[in-house]
Amino acid sequence: MDIYTKRGSKVKFVDFSDGERDRRKFAQENGLVENQIYEVLYVERGHFHSSVYLKEFSEKGFNTIMFHNI
Repeated sequence: MDIYTKRGSKVKFVDFSDGERDRRKFAQENGLVENQIYEVLYVERGHFHSSVYLKEFSEKGFNTIMFHNI
């Protein structure tokens, strides 16, 4: 997904976690469903990775690589 995605935009969880089991496990344990659409609260951009916070899971950040913009 675009790391400059705006609040209220829709993204789809596609789980392209580059084979990193920890990311995939964290997402699944916290209720994300593959191909489900979620609403963006905000994106936290870092030097090496970025996290997206979703309306449906407001207190947990997920790696942006696992999402596509809708």
